[in-house]
Amino acid sequence: MVAVGFKAKWSAGFLVLVLSIFNVFANNWWSVHSAHPQRDFLKYDFFQTLSIVGGLILLVNMGPGGLSVDEKKKTY
Repeated sequence: MVAVGFKAKWSAGFLVLVLSIFNVFANNWWSVHSAHPQRDFLKYDFFQTLSIVGGLILLVNMGPGGLSVDEKKKTY
């Protein structure tokens, strides 16, 4: 729904919530010992998912844009 722009703000808000919770529990690199090699992979995945969440927050704030399905449904 985010990709085509149909109810994009609500869909992005839902994804922000789900990905944030998932990210904290699945990629908890802070609980892994600093010498463990898995720590670097978890840290990378954590910040990669965090950047996606940041982009979705931007979508919630700014809206989907002029080419979205929601924009075409508006009547002027």
